[in-house]
Amino acid sequence: MWIEKFIQYLRYERNYSPRTEISYFRDLTQFKEFVTGEQVEEQGGTKKGKGRQGEGQPKGERQGEGQPKRGRQGEGQPKRGRQGEGQPKRGRQGEGQPKGDQQERFYPGEVDQRLIRHWLATLMEEGLTARTVNRKLSAVKSFYRYLQKQGVVEHNVAESIPGPKASKRLPSFVNPKEMSALLDDESLYTDDFRGVRDRFLIELLYVTGMRRAELIALKDNDIDLHASTLKVTGKGNKQRIIPFSNDTKEKLQHYRTVRDENIKNKTDFLFVKEDGAPLYPKLVYNIVHAYLGSIPTQTKKSPHVLRHSFATGMLNNGAELNAVKELLGHASLASTEVYTHVTFEEMKKTYKLAHPRAKTKEE
Repeated sequence: MWIEKFIQYLRYERNYSPRTEISYFRDLTQFKEFVTGEQVEEQGGTKKGKGRQGEGQPKGERQGEGQPKRGRQGEGQPKRGRQGEGQPKRGRQGEGQPKGDQQERFYPGEVDQRLIRHWLATLMEEGLTARTVNRKLSAVKSFYRYLQKQGVVEHNVAESIPGPKASKRLPSFVNPKEMSALLDDESLYTDDFRGVRDRFLIELLYVTGMRRAELIALKDNDIDLHASTLKVTGKGNKQRIIPFSNDTKEKLQHYRTVRDENIKNKTDFLFVKEDGAPLYPKLVYNIVHAYLGSIPTQTKKSPHVLRHSFATGMLNNGAELNAVKELLGHASLASTEVYTHVTFEEMKKTYKLAHPRAKTKEE
């Protein structure tokens, strides 16, 4: 019951995306199943592995996170992609189930730190990464923060529990020269609506640094050609303005012309499919993944890599950190600072390659 109310709170008051809702729901349901299983065991009952099925699921969990094969299959299936992305009906059905909560005797106020630590340790034993475990712990902390505000619990039992230390992963980005070659190579794109759309889509992600969901939601009236700016609606419905160059303006106008000549069903969205319907996340992923795949040295090929490339390029060319933060729509400067580590690593590589005294004798 309380998980359902929390998800509704995220949806209607915090304006979280459907993908984020689903992630919270899965993590909290997993936590609930572990807790109820442990409580039954402590009371002398038998849980027959129910708690650990919900909590660990090593194969299922790792498949959900990595699973490149399943990911590609899902990406190529529009209907499955849309259901998996939004699924408001499925989400509410899964979130609710108040009878199930009662049957499993999930009482958040009876959970203590020992039980949460046990859950985290079990997740690590099952082979989940520290990054994944920290995400699940964050969901539990947010859940108890909500319960505390609602007066259900007196304090947030999870707040002071530290998560496992995760190794810092530097963002992957595309080399600027390779990115320019990708956008300038006309042989890579078909000479029709889809080719023009895909090329401009990739370029707009790269030159603005916007998120995939922001690009999908972009409408024609969000564009001010006179001022050469885009109005982007980001997380939490927060809006920001992103400028673009005259070159991007010309390509935007060309894309619009081709779109209007080929698409019969008029739409407010900037990017559409051949039938006039707006794009969906898996399709955008497929487009970017396919074209970045033409770069032999590129390992990461998601739309977010283009966002990383935008930020890294801006900082490498002297942009101030706060300015990049605003362009990216980051709530915290700490989220933007990770790109300074990327630029520093590149500086070290350049120094080692170029400076005559940088190499050791062994090298």
